[in-house]
Amino acid sequence: MLYAAVGLTALSVLLLELALTRIFSVVFYYHFAFLAISIALFGMGVGGVFAYAFRSFRALGWVALATSAMVVVALKAVLEPYAELTNARLAVVYLASALPFITSGIILSTALSEQVKRINRLYFADLAGASLGCLLLVPLLNQFGAPAALLIVAGLFAASAVLWFKQSGARIWPAITVLLVVAGVAIQNQQARWFDVKAAKGVPLTD
Repeated sequence: MLYAAVGLTALSVLLLELALTRIFSVVFYYHFAFLAISIALFGMGVGGVFAYAFRSFRALGWVALATSAMVVVALKAVLEPYAELTNARLAVVYLASALPFITSGIILSTALSEQVKRINRLYFADLAGASLGCLLLVPLLNQFGAPAALLIVAGLFAASAVLWFKQSGARIWPAITVLLVVAGVAIQNQQARWFDVKAAKGVPLTD
């Protein structure tokens, strides 16, 4: 269960980072795709600093649920139309996008540091999950598009929360509830398009 939770978290992080590069390159400019990489490095680093405050797997379950919500918040912030790309706008996007990386950094740093005796297997699970995330990215983008892919990532973080709660012996119904809500939003979004690219480089898009 622990290895699956670590692997699923790593998978979700890689999908989040790479899908953001796709959205940044469309919504802003192509060179802003690299901004997602710096956001990921910054967020994971900050998360590692605060990992000392989270010592139980149950706490990691709640952090994973918070990460699921933060992915949706980040997606909303990035897709918000703008007339001019100001420093304030970039700051909002940067901070909103960094939040899920900070919390996922807390999860991975805590799991690896608290289970030193199993570090070899945990690190393998981490790398395997990240590799699988890279492999899944292109099919997800081709089939659903980047915004929908990020909603799927939010669902994956909620699914990882289920595993963290099970690992700790805690009740899993909060994670199941969030997972079902995110899944419902993702399904309805295919028609309602609540989360979709509606402007590129400050220019509204028309169907």
